[in-house]
Amino acid sequence: MEKTLKFLYETFVKKQVNESVTEPRQEGSETVQITRTVKKVKPVKFAILKPDRRLYKDAEIFYARTLADYLKKGLLPYSLVAKRYSNDGGPLTDSEKKHIDTLTDELGKLQVEFYGLANTEDLNLQKRKNEILIRINRINTEVSNIQNAYTDIFDSTAEMKARNDSIEWWVMYLMYGENEKGELVPTFSAGDYEERIKTLENIEDEADPFKLEAIKKLSYLISFWFTARNAISDNDFKSMDRLYSDTMTIYKVEESGESVKVDEVSPPITQVPPV
Repeated sequence: MEKTLKFLYETFVKKQVNESVTEPRQEGSETVQITRTVKKVKPVKFAILKPDRRLYKDAEIFYARTLADYLKKGLLPYSLVAKRYSNDGGPLTDSEKKHIDTLTDELGKLQVEFYGLANTEDLNLQKRKNEILIRINRINTEVSNIQNAYTDIFDSTAEMKARNDSIEWWVMYLMYGENEKGELVPTFSAGDYEERIKTLENIEDEADPFKLEAIKKLSYLISFWFTARNAISDNDFKSMDRLYSDTMTIYKVEESGESVKVDEVSPPITQVPPV
């Protein structure tokens, strides 16, 4: 018996499509049907698969193997880089360090409060959760801006490389999209990780703005899930979805009644069919 798939969250990405429109036109004493193509916007559904126990285990193995590979190739562990940089004093001024400490302290308190509200159904408390998520995102952005002077150093540690690869791994396995039949199917095929990566490379080579936007949006949401895991609800996803639309994307699609091209002119008929 085939297993029924469950999804953590469903969202939509707008796609510009060309749609044929047939209209009657009077030419002298005769009426002809003119078919033209116009730009339309179609919302396409995407979803984040709810992982099962097997997928969690596969993810843990992938991270452990990837981390070991990076260490074997000579990348330094995060703890060693942090210790060396701390001994050198680092690039930040005292005021910047103090501000980061303040932000980090606030972040910790917000996270504790957020996890304490994980299962609440109270509308006012859910609103507070949304406010916390937005504030956490802004704190992380501010800290990242301050740390730009040395962020590349830590991005090159074995743990950070393995973590980023793990997020990409989850995107490969959790992202589903709607096909022409309205069914949700894997965006990156149903093969192993290497086959899914090849699918991603093909999409990137194709450079379809719609497909790239879908991957960007779902990667953002899955990265958010990866950080919070089981402490987030559907409303939390919706908040991050809105935040993405408001602050993270420049993707736009057009909808117009203007013709793209004339496809054909049908044989003349004597009367216009009743609407």
